[in-house]
Amino acid sequence: MWCGWLLGLAVLGMVELASAQARIVPIVRMANREYGVSGSYLKQKDANSRNISDLTVLGHWGLISNWGLQVEVESGYGRHTVDVRDSTAQDFSVAGNVLMNYSLFDHFSIFGLIGYGYMRNWEERTLGKVTTTTKSGRRFFQYGGGVKWLLVPNVALRADYRFQMEPRVKNADPNKDRQFVLLGISVFQ
Repeated sequence: MWCGWLLGLAVLGMVELASAQARIVPIVRMANREYGVSGSYLKQKDANSRNISDLTVLGHWGLISNWGLQVEVESGYGRHTVDVRDSTAQDFSVAGNVLMNYSLFDHFSIFGLIGYGYMRNWEERTLGKVTTTTKSGRRFFQYGGGVKWLLVPNVALRADYRFQMEPRVKNADPNKDRQFVLLGISVFQ
């Protein structure tokens, strides 16, 4: 299912790229929409230094104001392993972010990001011949920053650093906090 979602985003990006080739749009001052796909394939660490994630893929869509403020919606998929043998998990997430872009040059900008989202998680553990499945959902805050570098007219590389944490309420689990780096491609219009 997630392969179809990723393929759909890639096709949408190519169509948008083809329609935008005639116009050069600086990253911040003139673009008003951004579409993109980002991902990471890393052994990521949580707050207790456990390896928790192998693959993360996010699709995002945002509106950019002329002075750099960007409102963005993202949806993601993650496939995780934990330091426990025969344990895997998958999650699907949706989040709303606010970015502040600062254009250093017409082809290069940096940004700060804050956001709030919801993640649905499925975990499978196998012990001998018995497999148990656990489902859970959680809300999260995220913050971070990154860079966008325009490669060709209207297409940029995007690199993000994110820190995700649960809201600090009585039952919050600090072990679910995580950090990750994403690398992706964005199309601007």
